[in-house]
Amino acid sequence: MKRLMLCMLLCAVAVSMAAKPTDEEGTASKRDSLRIAVQKFCPVSGRELPKDQSLPTWTDTTTNEQLFVCCDKCVTGTPDPKHLETIRERQASAQRECLVMENEVSSDSKSQIIGGYRIFVCCPPCFKKVEKAQDKYFSKLDALHEQFLKKE
Repeated sequence: MKRLMLCMLLCAVAVSMAAKPTDEEGTASKRDSLRIAVQKFCPVSGRELPKDQSLPTWTDTTTNEQLFVCCDKCVTGTPDPKHLETIRERQASAQRECLVMENEVSSDSKSQIIGGYRIFVCCPPCFKKVEKAQDKYFSKLDALHEQFLKKE
């Protein structure tokens, strides 16, 4: 029993280390850097987020949405609705199209949290497709984010 517990603990540590989104110098992964740049603002303070560095995240305990925050103090803060609205508009503009059907989306489109991130779709059946093939659709989302940021 002790060996099993030790094995489970070691596996949990290995998984958490493998999922670490930053390198040893504290710089953000490419995907996180794109999401930080698209989000642009802290949902709690409204301050502009620093680029190309690892940032703490605030997680909505109801939806599991993860948003980057500017400092450790904001991790325990409450997001301001007007900052959240600005962030949602930027996320929808950056995504600009349904990841499945490629129809235009906006901040008024249906959205759902998938993998901690808000995804906008043209119709509810698209959520299931994104959930089943997250790597494929998140790679597509990364490309859309890069295009958005080049135009900005």
